[in-house]
Amino acid sequence: MTALRDLRTARGLSMDAVGKELGVSRQAVFQWETGDTRPATPLLPKLAQVLGCSIDDLFAGDQENYTKKETA
Repeated sequence: MTALRDLRTARGLSMDAVGKELGVSRQAVFQWETGDTRPATPLLPKLAQVLGCSIDDLFAGDQENYTKKETA
């Protein structure tokens, strides 16, 4: 979720700050940003609120990444 990293840094937030707001670890936020894992669905509204965006914005560009993986 590279969009997540871009949104987080644009707001001047650290991974720790986002994690605290959501009740998860900094490592969880790191894994979301690297695409190793995804945030749990119930966390998406709060995550979007913290980052000042829509839920759709969190996944911006991800469809392109999935398409590339599927054709590889």
